[in-house]
Amino acid sequence: MNNALLMLVCFIFFTACDSKESQQHVSSKNPPSPVGTSTNTLPENWFTQALQKTILDCDGECPLNIGMIAKFEQDFGEDTFVEQCTGFVVSKNIVATNSHCIPESVKNNAVSCAERIGFVLPTKEGTPFYRLCQKIISVSQIQTGMDLDDYVFFEVEPLPVEPVKLAQAGVPDATKIRVHKINPHEDGSLGGVYQSLHCQTVQNSLLNLYYIHSFSRTALALGCEARSGNSGAPVFNDNNEVIGLLQSKKNSGEPELFNE
Repeated sequence: MNNALLMLVCFIFFTACDSKESQQHVSSKNPPSPVGTSTNTLPENWFTQALQKTILDCDGECPLNIGMIAKFEQDFGEDTFVEQCTGFVVSKNIVATNSHCIPESVKNNAVSCAERIGFVLPTKEGTPFYRLCQKIISVSQIQTGMDLDDYVFFEVEPLPVEPVKLAQAGVPDATKIRVHKINPHEDGSLGGVYQSLHCQTVQNSLLNLYYIHSFSRTALALGCEARSGNSGAPVFNDNNEVIGLLQSKKNSGEPELFNE
């Protein structure tokens, strides 16, 4: 992993919002026809059928390198739920999102990530295309206390889009940022509507006792709204460079700023 990617994982962002991801019920388990993409044909199974039905809508800007993460932990037949997050392209074949947006069974290498994780991107033509996870490259283990890490990088087949630009500088206090995320559809179908929000960070040195300078790994409190399905969205600075990932937590009805 290059230095730019290593720098990215140093900046994990939190906001007060429910961290439970959007769940979509799988209503049909009949094997579909193969789903064609620009470079490959996905295997015939119910998961790719669910990905095939994904609808991504644009409310203004619709960046081609930010997409929907779909995952499921265990196959329960008709009662299987697919959860979704937001993710983004950091190189031609590498996608980033939150660690809690991928199944625990994949982290433990109990199953292939191709059987559990999908990535859906929009196209200029309006028809989304799909990739299945090929390999987990790096994943954090979410722990208690001051451990702020909540990231994963996974490999997919090469993508025909330009990656996001990654920041090469630290994050000063009161940085003005933009969050670009996908809000899930209210009807429960896979996919959602892109939304871009501008806000300002709150004193990050107060949130993390280990904050020493702008390159320290830190959490930033944001004023932007977040909801289920937004986890893993890229956070941009004024130069349109990604400085971190959106993450949220709410426990017992009260907002908190750190992981479980």
